[in-house]
Amino acid sequence: MSQDIKLFPINYRLTPPRIEIHRRKFYPPSDLDLEDQPKFKYLEYQKAYDLSTPYVRQILRCVPNQRTYEHRLVDVKIQNLKAGQLPCLPDWHLDCTLDPLHETVPETHHLFIWGADCQTQFVMSDLELSFWNLDFKEAYNQAVLKQNPKIWLMPELKLIKYHRHNLHAPSPAGKTGTRILVRVTETNLVPPKPYREKKLWWIFGEKS
Repeated sequence: MSQDIKLFPINYRLTPPRIEIHRRKFYPPSDLDLEDQPKFKYLEYQKAYDLSTPYVRQILRCVPNQRTYEHRLVDVKIQNLKAGQLPCLPDWHLDCTLDPLHETVPETHHLFIWGADCQTQFVMSDLELSFWNLDFKEAYNQAVLKQNPKIWLMPELKLIKYHRHNLHAPSPAGKTGTRILVRVTETNLVPPKPYREKKLWWIFGEKS
């Protein structure tokens, strides 16, 4: 026999950790820097380094190995965006897990973005959250909409360090152009994914 279940909200204050900016500023990549660069999603660091172009390798070398996590995983995403286009889903989110109360050790992320005037935006002040039925994305989107927190747009051509509890979202491309994202994730939660070799091709605005 089915029973009616009453759902109660989980209330939580999300406090963003400090975001650090690496002192080095990189030069803009040329087409030659990017044309042979494969796309990665959670690929093991050394394999990603070995497969990458010199441009991406210089970024990866700037990420310190803290040796406190089981995995160091690399994402590389190259897209051809039109002005106003989003590089990914528009929701405010956390990386690796949407659950801010997840019991695993929080991840550390290192992020580099350049191109199409399309940087990631971060919440920089506390948010009061209520999760109904563990609908995290809806809770984050509504909290940002209603509470109007301080928002920071990360700079291009800089490497930043952020953490699991840094809520963030994409911004739309300010102009038409190529965009590259490089991210290193230090994690105990997410396992490495295998590399599937593909020729570079364009689909839905993305070079994959």
